[in-house]
Amino acid sequence: MAGKINWLLCAILAGVTILAVPARADTKSDWGSCEMATGYGHPEVSVQYCTSLIESGELSAADMAKALDLRAWAYNTLGQYARAIADDDQAIKLVPDYASAFDTRGSAYAGLRQYARAIQDFNQRIALGPNDTAGYIDRGWAYMKMGQYARAIQDFDKVVALAPDKADGFYDRGKACLKTGKYARAIQDFDQVIALAPNDPAGFYYRGLTKRKMGDKADGNADIAKAKELDPDIETEAKKQDQDSGAK
Repeated sequence: MAGKINWLLCAILAGVTILAVPARADTKSDWGSCEMATGYGHPEVSVQYCTSLIESGELSAADMAKALDLRAWAYNTLGQYARAIADDDQAIKLVPDYASAFDTRGSAYAGLRQYARAIQDFNQRIALGPNDTAGYIDRGWAYMKMGQYARAIQDFDKVVALAPDKADGFYDRGKACLKTGKYARAIQDFDQVIALAPNDPAGFYYRGLTKRKMGDKADGNADIAKAKELDPDIETEAKKQDQDSGAK
């Protein structure tokens, strides 16, 4: 019980509202752990408590779909993509317009490198929530992995239009532009990332790489040095991310 309560307290302290929580006290604690543990780096804890909810026999169809999708996200984080797909298949049968389940299942297919199939789910996610950036971001990365950079940039353009005060769209578009040799545009995007998130080392790191590509080694090296000052492991982390993400 103490573990459950700790996760619920973490959720409260993080300012996260837990919705659709059944009335039973233990079930409420299970929801806190099911929802929050993956975000705190413990997906195996999410699996445990989401499973407790799923097997409780007390959930409505909507809450069952939510618990299945949360467990699917935990399975994605663990690299157990087939299990994630099976959970979200069930979630979508229960709630056919459950946008999050399409997004999570699409991410699982992307994890299996079935990018065309992932895009089908991201298309559905976008259709169900056209003003939410998540579907465009995920579909954009899937296009990147397929080498369809023009389509990826179009999706990231949409992210920037929907959330111009967030760094994500500029960062993703900047990486796509860097990949396709559109260095001046990439620099503009990384400038914006730095303006919006000045303590994020990635903006400096990738701007530095772009400047090097343009032949400006001195400024490029200065940016990369700044990135390493913010995060000494940024170079290793960036290379791992690029390797894990295929065509990124």
